Amino acid sequence: MDSIADLMKDKHPQEPTQMKALREYVENNHGVKVHVSASQFGYTVTVPNAPLATILRMELPQITVECNLDKKLFIQISG
Repeated sequence: MDSIADLMKDKHPQEPTQMKALREYVENNHGVKVHVSASQFGYTVTVPNAPLATILRMELPQITVECNLDKKLFIQISG
C-alpha cells in the first residue's frame, strides 16, 4: 500500500487564475512583487508598504474587473 507522501508527491495543485492575475497586475502596474493567498472568504494580497496598499484600494474596482475576482479582495500590509 502506498503512503500518503507517495500519493501526494505527484500532485501539483494549480493556483486559481485570479491569484496569478492579481500577482501579475501588481507587478506590471506597480513594479512590486507581492504575496497572494486564497481562502474560502476571499483573496489576500500582502504588500510591503501602506502607500501601495492605499493605491490598490483606490484601484479596487479596476482590479476586480481585470482579474475576474469572484471573492472579496483583502489587502494586508507586511513590513
